[in-house]
Amino acid sequence: MWTIIVANKKRLYIAIACAFIAIAFGFCGSRPAHAQAGGFPSSSGTFTWTLSGCSLTTTGTGFYSKVGTLVHVTLVGNTACTSTTTLHVISGFPANIQASRTWSCIMDNVLDNTVSQTGPGILSITSGTTWSLYKNPQYTAWTATGQMGWNMASCAYSTN
Repeated sequence: MWTIIVANKKRLYIAIACAFIAIAFGFCGSRPAHAQAGGFPSSSGTFTWTLSGCSLTTTGTGFYSKVGTLVHVTLVGNTACTSTTTLHVISGFPANIQASRTWSCIMDNVLDNTVSQTGPGILSITSGTTWSLYKNPQYTAWTATGQMGWNMASCAYSTN
């Protein structure tokens, strides 16, 4: 294993640099980062997610890029719904970007019971295709009435 890494050190450094650039900007060089992944398996795409715990079905589009085991997911759009529960879960993530352990990521411009929160919310990724939402970094549950939502959630994590 060590000789493979040393023999391909330049290629490995390029792949790692592209992965971090892809997280920040969505591309590496003049092509999408997954096209220049230094030989690591890669993919990207969109998916439709569904938010539970709302009075009406709430869906949105998610974007992902995967290079090796590194995944970057973005959920964009002023997502809001009338809350009917204290636990909100997003489902519909593709099987190829499932995490094997728990990761926490941030959501910005969080709204709970029609009140803007002072800090970020948390998107808690667990193994499987459903992710839990919390209104603050203390993993506080939502209010079961009023509007809840967020502007954008962005997350980088490993699948292993």
